[in-house]
Amino acid sequence: MNSTDKASQAYASIESQLQHWGDDDNMDDAYTMNYVSKRQSGAFSPMASSAGSPKPMTPATNSTASKFRFATSPVATPLDARAPIHHGRNNEEYDQSDNDAFNANDDDDSSMIQGVNIPSFVNQAALDGDYRPYHDALLSLRSKSKAMSQQSALQYIQRVTASAYSRSSQLKEHDDSNNEQVESARQQLEQEGHFWSLIGNLASSSSNHDASRSMLLYQPPSALAIQREIDSFIASIVAEFHYLDPAAMATLVQQAMEKDGGDEDEDGGANSGKHNIPMVVRRRQVILDWIQSCHGRSVSNKDLTVENKENSVMWKDTIDKFNRDQHSFMGAKTVANHKIHEFHPDAPLLIAGENGKNRNALHGKDNDREIVLLQKCLLLIKAGRMTEMFELCHAAGQPWRAAAWDGDMPHGYSNACTDGQEREEEEVGVDNYTARVGNPQRALWKRNMWEVSKSFHEMIQQDGQDGVSQSSTLSSGYLVHEAAISAILADDYKTASKNPLLNQNWMDSMWIFYRGLYSRFNELVYNTHNNARRNVESGAQSQGFGFSTVNSVVVAKYPVEGAEFRREEEEQLKCTSEMSHIEEGAFIARLRTHNGAQMYNDWERGISAFLTSEECIESYLENTINTLIQVASQSEQTKMSREAYEPLLRFMVHVILFFDFFCDEKDSSTAKFYSTSIAPNRNNLILAYLQMMMEQKPLWGFTGLYASLLPDDSLIESCTDFWSTNVFDEKDRRIMIKNACTNFEEGMDLIILRNVVRSSLQSVDGFHDPLNVAFWLGRETSNERFNEDLEVMITHDDVRKMHSIRWLTFDYEHYADALVCANMLMRSLLLELRPSIGEATNDQFDDWTANPKLYTAKVLQARFLPADITKIAMEAFSNDQNQLDRGDVSLYTDEYEALRQFLDAHNAYERWKDFIVKAPANVPFILGDRYIENSTESDVAIKMETMKYVKKKKEMGLGLIKSAQIARESLMHVLEFDGGWLYAEETDSMNDGGNEFSDRKREMISVRSKCLPITISLVFRICHSTALWMDEFMRDVEDAFPDQAPEIMARITSKEIFQAEGLPNPFEATTWHREALLLANTVASRGCKISECLSNEDLNGFMNYMAETNICLLIAQENM
Repeated sequence: MNSTDKASQAYASIESQLQHWGDDDNMDDAYTMNYVSKRQSGAFSPMASSAGSPKPMTPATNSTASKFRFATSPVATPLDARAPIHHGRNNEEYDQSDNDAFNANDDDDSSMIQGVNIPSFVNQAALDGDYRPYHDALLSLRSKSKAMSQQSALQYIQRVTASAYSRSSQLKEHDDSNNEQVESARQQLEQEGHFWSLIGNLASSSSNHDASRSMLLYQPPSALAIQREIDSFIASIVAEFHYLDPAAMATLVQQAMEKDGGDEDEDGGANSGKHNIPMVVRRRQVILDWIQSCHGRSVSNKDLTVENKENSVMWKDTIDKFNRDQHSFMGAKTVANHKIHEFHPDAPLLIAGENGKNRNALHGKDNDREIVLLQKCLLLIKAGRMTEMFELCHAAGQPWRAAAWDGDMPHGYSNACTDGQEREEEEVGVDNYTARVGNPQRALWKRNMWEVSKSFHEMIQQDGQDGVSQSSTLSSGYLVHEAAISAILADDYKTASKNPLLNQNWMDSMWIFYRGLYSRFNELVYNTHNNARRNVESGAQSQGFGFSTVNSVVVAKYPVEGAEFRREEEEQLKCTSEMSHIEEGAFIARLRTHNGAQMYNDWERGISAFLTSEECIESYLENTINTLIQVASQSEQTKMSREAYEPLLRFMVHVILFFDFFCDEKDSSTAKFYSTSIAPNRNNLILAYLQMMMEQKPLWGFTGLYASLLPDDSLIESCTDFWSTNVFDEKDRRIMIKNACTNFEEGMDLIILRNVVRSSLQSVDGFHDPLNVAFWLGRETSNERFNEDLEVMITHDDVRKMHSIRWLTFDYEHYADALVCANMLMRSLLLELRPSIGEATNDQFDDWTANPKLYTAKVLQARFLPADITKIAMEAFSNDQNQLDRGDVSLYTDEYEALRQFLDAHNAYERWKDFIVKAPANVPFILGDRYIENSTESDVAIKMETMKYVKKKKEMGLGLIKSAQIARESLMHVLEFDGGWLYAEETDSMNDGGNEFSDRKREMISVRSKCLPITISLVFRICHSTALWMDEFMRDVEDAFPDQAPEIMARITSKEIFQAEGLPNPFEATTWHREALLLANTVASRGCKISECLSNEDLNGFMNYMAETNICLLIAQENM
């Protein structure tokens, strides 16, 4: 349908409305279909920032402190001896903990946790919604083949763009309270989505000349060179296809615009290789489509429909008023009729501007309805959805608007044949074969819209100069919308840019500019083509609306039809000639200068750089990345709010990662761009992003993937610092290790864990708070001696160090390293023990039972290390070259067993000590005086008391003997340890291991020198004290039963049993003195290597033990 027919139908519709005013039931509601498809994926996620003023990221206070802003704390999950320790990567519970890790949200995750700032107005789901889409998209990108890197990079952009738009829509949908913070977050997400969409559109579009040349990294030529390219293309395509009508020519040019480089038409079309449309033109088209798609995001379902039936009738209230006043709409008095039968659609504008009067020509709610309609129309025009805009005008009862505005389409003929077969002119009627489309008077319509635009603009300016209130019809009513729409349709760039509705934001200004460039190109094509048609020889013209076909293309027999408006075409070109001389970069720079900072935020600054040129992109990336790095490093010269910093940093990191895959090393242009703009600060930017995520606990699960993008040295340093100073909860530690195993190269997790544990063992943080350390140490185990007094004396540093070793107990393959670090910590604890003072028989003798360091070592062995650690350490080996050699593991296992044996032996000694202190050697034998001497009752009572005495004495004696034997044997196992207790053997790999192994050897020697002498003293103390106790034990029997002592002793000690088996009687003091003397054999044995670590003082003390024992033995033998 051409424009004339559309106009006729529009005016017929107006007349129909007036004649059938009350018939509203037949109004069509077909224009309510949904044109906007909303993705429901993604989380409701306002930006992750703290409520109120942003908290500064405080720098480290000293060179040894963490670069993260957390306070180091020994906080860890309280250990429960009843809960099993989960091991191995394939353990079911281990895997389950990982699957639930990102979704788990403990109650304490929404507050300050040991310095970790978790925003108060959002929960983990909010953070997850902002960061997870990037994480998942990057994870998918990394899994793709390198050969498909560019294609994968484009898919990556599609995912993050869809995510940003989806989350913005979710915020808009759920924000019922009009919260400013939420709205700010929504706008930021919207701009973020726009930015990604632009990058994706430019990266996926290529030049006609070279399919591998992307429009993303583009350096535009000068305006003069661009115009030459355009003129050359238009001249060549018009010369070949001058026989086409304007509509067909426009279609041909548009097809050439949309085709990718390298595609060729088999039938010799415009993109067959002969006519390559300039890349700058295609790029401008891509940018215009992108801007319109961004505007389309603002179009809602309501913008496409008429809300109620009253709004489907044009100016209902005004017509009612005039009918009541018996006036025609033009103001003429009507006496005969009480209803209006006709009116002019421009009447409100004529009345509003009549004689300079600025008055409202519409009545009732018509003015508001008109504004709403024009707002929707303008919004649809900015979105490039002209067809829907025309349909909306029809639905609103104003089809004449659609007819008046729909004049820009070049006229021509469309093939109406339904079977697709070519037919001869004689066989098929012309009316059945072709249909007229477009506007033959397009040039005249364009100039008319130009004049209308000028008139509207002058009316608005006059309204402002007269000082009329801004609520007047002209400056803020529907006229300003009419002016904006007419300026856009007229391609009047200057007038449109001055309209109050189109100069309020940066995106509208860019849309006007690029639409002007696009229209200017079309006008050049239109005029050049019409000039060619006008120059066709007169002999080719004929009468009637006939047609012919050339290469299956319908050709008008009247080539000059629609070409009779040369003057109007030239006027339009003259009025828009400035668009051919403006360079895009200069315009964008001028726009920034003119609008100022309020319309030019960080996102628009970046978008303008990508719109302009490769050089601007390089400058923008360099400046923005440097700024973000300075903010991350707490530079005093750079300040940025956290609400602005976090999303910009997140975006820039993923832009950099996009270029990682997009830039091809084989392509010299992209390779150079990457080496100069991306590579220098890439790692520092990723480190800043990692730091930001590490500051928010819900994001810790994402750190593994991004850390894996760093070089090995940076990866190890950043993870070591973070894990060792901030990750204490065992659930979080499992997540860290699982992510490392998933994302890092094999063995890298073990290297980091070694550094984490060693850095913890070697540091003294001095951190103290009123935390109940005993609570974090968990419950004692069944084979452990619990000492409440010593429990509270364990230092925070030691708790932190013990918990650090837990890092190595989550995977069987790490058990060997857990042994190494456990040995290191136990050696350091034992080295802090003080040497014993005094003789073993002296009360001043320090047996270390009240020493908190020895108790800490016992807690480490009992509560923090798996019971089967040595067995699994010897069995769990993989192909990881970073693992310890089997021979080394064997030595570390022996060392651990030696240390464990000493601790167990000392525990046995403590049990003996507790028993001998609590168990008295004397048992009272009391016989009441109520019995008559030598009476039967007295004899029975004596027998009963004797039985009780024997039973009690026997119980005490056997109990002491058992505890003494266990303690002595345990300590003797230490002294008789195969190869020497804690004797420092080394392998070749240890000899080449550096300072750690030399320190190990030195420490083992020192520990032997401290522990073996006291072990000897403890054995002697057990034997000596037990002997003295037994001696007193015997004397008590003799005192209680002077006449029956041998008999009672036999009943208590079961002497005959020991004699029958040839065993020394442990109830005799001499037995224990002899055991003490046997220590000399063990100490002197070369196989035990004890004498090597005894000082002269120790040897003198040992000789004193032997002398004293000999004396005691002689005395005991004499008393037998």
